[in-house]
Amino acid sequence: MSVNPINAAAALKAIAPPSSPVGSTLPVHSIRTCIVYDSANGSIRHQHHVLTLAGGTEPTDDQIAKDALLAAASTGKPSVSTLQVLHVAPDAVVAGSKYRIDLATKSLVLA
Repeated sequence: MSVNPINAAAALKAIAPPSSPVGSTLPVHSIRTCIVYDSANGSIRHQHHVLTLAGGTEPTDDQIAKDALLAAASTGKPSVSTLQVLHVAPDAVVAGSKYRIDLATKSLVLA
């Protein structure tokens, strides 16, 4: 999945702090996002963003999910066995907003 420059810029603004120069001169090939959530209650445990630069090797969805689960597990919080991953569009997550996963539809919703 590649992201055109307009979407890449919007996605970078969503995941980078406002004062960050990230992406201002970097040739971005793609930005991918997944959410690690607790399948027992839909609470979000980790947001995982992967930015691939032009010429870089883009990871598969499975690789991204594995890395996201490892990152979530490294926090030491309990109930790691109930964690699942949902892949979403990078601009689906807006910094400062609170989300949860609707377990019936397996979709990201505002909390």
